[in-house]
Amino acid sequence: MILDRRLPVAEIAGPRSSNLAGGSGYELPVLRLPGSWRDDPVIRAGGDPVRLRDLCTTQHGKDIISAFFDAWLRPSRTSQPTIRIIINYSRRADTNRDHALTRRPRQPQSTGLHRVLERYNSSPVESLVLTQIIWTHIVGVMRVLAAPSPWAGPLPEAAPSADVAIYQLPTGTYETRAAFAVSGGSFRDKRQFAATAILVQHPKGDLLIDAGFGSDVAAHLAALPRIQRAPYQAAKTVSQQLDVSGYDRSRLLGVLVTHAHWDHVSGLGDLRVPIWINPGERHYAAEDPGGKVFRIVSAGREIHEYGFGGPPCLGFPSSFDVHGDGSVVVVPAGGHTPGSVVVFATVPSGKRYAFIGDLTWQLDGIRRRVERPWLMRKLADSDPAQVRQALLRVIALAGLMQIVPAHDVHAHDGIPDLPARLAPAPAPEDAKRPDR
Repeated sequence: MILDRRLPVAEIAGPRSSNLAGGSGYELPVLRLPGSWRDDPVIRAGGDPVRLRDLCTTQHGKDIISAFFDAWLRPSRTSQPTIRIIINYSRRADTNRDHALTRRPRQPQSTGLHRVLERYNSSPVESLVLTQIIWTHIVGVMRVLAAPSPWAGPLPEAAPSADVAIYQLPTGTYETRAAFAVSGGSFRDKRQFAATAILVQHPKGDLLIDAGFGSDVAAHLAALPRIQRAPYQAAKTVSQQLDVSGYDRSRLLGVLVTHAHWDHVSGLGDLRVPIWINPGERHYAAEDPGGKVFRIVSAGREIHEYGFGGPPCLGFPSSFDVHGDGSVVVVPAGGHTPGSVVVFATVPSGKRYAFIGDLTWQLDGIRRRVERPWLMRKLADSDPAQVRQALLRVIALAGLMQIVPAHDVHAHDGIPDLPARLAPAPAPEDAKRPDR
């Protein structure tokens, strides 16, 4: 972890406990700056060295980061933990000072990161150094991507029947600071991340895109590493909203997940319908820690695996036309997870939507052409370069359709809510699932 080219971090001594996520006897990290800024950075946690370049690419490195941010950014309601920081105020090794910093019990105010750190009883110099650490490595320097040429090719043919309709089903939100959501975001700016499912009605059968929060969302959050938990507000689940509207569940072909992370699949546990997922994402969900909640909610559920046998679509290399009429087309957009997808949908009016999952968490990524902060890319994305490529493809389409990042509340504006009493729809024309 490098502060900048002149000021490397020499050591992070992590908790002695083998469980770096916390627990009883949790010992917080020690952050040290080197005796000479000319020294190469060396990172250790619990005595085990971690190469600098592996800090964000190995599980042990991610555990170190989790422990560090648990200590600094997660207030403890039951204790007042202490963080020991050794800071070199000059280039002379004998001028190091060792400080015991005890967190004050009150919640820091959102008055800027430097002020927040001063509330932890650190000196101005210490808080300035820690500000540098956090801004440089969590938030990162904002880099605007080169503007792609607007899409100049023809739009894919789409012939949705008059019965095709799209509805949004908001299931709640959770809170994240913009500084952790998008490069260049403000630490003062608290964003409400949407957990919203999309229902696409079609004469051949309806499909949900993602499932939002479920009735067991609290347990699902508790199953996550501490650094991934956030304050949340739950609304009615997808299952509850379907029941209130009088929806005929026999019409529902299944839930197509844009990817297998918890905030997209929590609601699957309440829906007794097939889960639509491609082989790459299914493998990720079965093996990766990020698929833990998916494994819980998908146990015993029917899995409908689909592939991408269709032609290139809007700059993406292949596609899957769900109904064969261009109204719902899925394209591979791996990078956030290996099997992440974008879903293009077209309604009878001719309006088009791109449900892009987590290619970017906020519309800022589209409008300002920026990625996630550096550390978030390292922690959250399986292949940041792939995400960047897919993001640029979507940015090129922004003038042609409504781009909907899954977690941007305002990106869903204009998509109607599911009516309180949904008008009865005719039975699906063909009960057989669409072919791949």
